[in-house]
Amino acid sequence: MTVFELKNISFSYPNSSNLILKNVSMKLETGRIVTLTGKNGSGKSTLSHIAAGLLKPTAGSIEIKDIPAEYEGIQAGLVFQNPDEQLLNADVESEIAYGLENLNMPIDEMKARVNETLDIFNLKKFSQHSPDSLSDGWKQITAIAAVIAMKPMFLILDEVTAFLDPYWTERIKEIVKELSKQIGVLWITSSTRQVIWQDEILSLQNGLIIRQEA
Repeated sequence: MTVFELKNISFSYPNSSNLILKNVSMKLETGRIVTLTGKNGSGKSTLSHIAAGLLKPTAGSIEIKDIPAEYEGIQAGLVFQNPDEQLLNADVESEIAYGLENLNMPIDEMKARVNETLDIFNLKKFSQHSPDSLSDGWKQITAIAAVIAMKPMFLILDEVTAFLDPYWTERIKEIVKELSKQIGVLWITSSTRQVIWQDEILSLQNGLIIRQEA
């Protein structure tokens, strides 16, 4: 089921004639992982911000569709490449609860979801710690956990293993692969070593999407 589609997206920053994205089209479907590769500076993060609604495209359209009426999560969940740009709250527990509060989740359900998320990501030992006090790796894990706790219909992960050790790199991949059975996933990476499982591989080159063999 298609839940999200970019149609003929182009983008340039204000006061610039340089198109970073040129007529980009792609779909995300529940049950599928799309891997987007490309060199640093190729526009991958810009595309992720457009997909999540943080930037408005210069041209083209974004369609979100087939979201069940009873669905109570967020539509698009984006984990930034740099967790310092995403973490806002005084402690890890509050960081995970923050998005759930914005979804108006009942307090008992919210507490249960927070505890479950802390367990899954081994964050209970840091629950009362400020994110600023954590290593870059644990900051990234906290950011991933906070977004996944909101149960997005499609999940956008921008270079999320950059600060992780080998154990957590593999653990995050396992979690995401399990989630992808129910949601759409866009996995963004500049490292071809990260392209080890996917349903579709796209490469962003000179602002254009190139489809590759999976």
